[in-house]
Amino acid sequence: MVYIVRYDKKGMTRKEDYARQKMISRTLLDYAFVKEYDIRPDFSKLKRGEHGKPYFDGLNIEYNISNTKGLVCCVLSESEVGIDIEGYRDFNERLIKRVCDESEINQIMRSPNPAFTFIKFWTLKESYLKYTGEGLWGGTKNNVFYYENNKPYKKDGSVFIEQTVLNIDKELYSVSLCSGKKLKLEIEFVKENDLYLYDSPSLSVTEYINYVEDK
Repeated sequence: MVYIVRYDKKGMTRKEDYARQKMISRTLLDYAFVKEYDIRPDFSKLKRGEHGKPYFDGLNIEYNISNTKGLVCCVLSESEVGIDIEGYRDFNERLIKRVCDESEINQIMRSPNPAFTFIKFWTLKESYLKYTGEGLWGGTKNNVFYYENNKPYKKDGSVFIEQTVLNIDKELYSVSLCSGKKLKLEIEFVKENDLYLYDSPSLSVTEYINYVEDK
């Protein structure tokens, strides 16, 4: 299950928005663990792999988080997993050439909506690099994807892939999921008010900024 929270970022500074994302990410993760496994993760045991991918030491459950434009999502799995969500952006030919190989560029340019097709490729690459734990160190151009009958595949076939497109308030979002075993990309939208924020539903963004800076 992929859990998604929408939040209103209007009027926030960049710092406040970042803090709000972090606050929601952590509490959404807690929500997902309780719902799927009836446990609350011990954040004191949070570790990072070689390239910075977080995991809970001693807990054989993997997780991954992504956010964009007022949305935060997370997924849990008993194998390695990576997820990415991204909203529509204007066409950027320079960026496309920097992150895509020639075969991917050809597919993008032949599509009815090149700008959003690139976003779909981008989320595939991001979710894969988060799945491996390499992040951008793994190189976006080195990992090539293609579509066949509207379904995405990785060129070397080394991973299970699911992808969907969401239409939220008439804006398109691509969600891509890469995992070590086959997962269904099922989505549950969670209301922010349903998240139990640090044992205090009234925790404010300012309080959370102070909490982060104290750590």
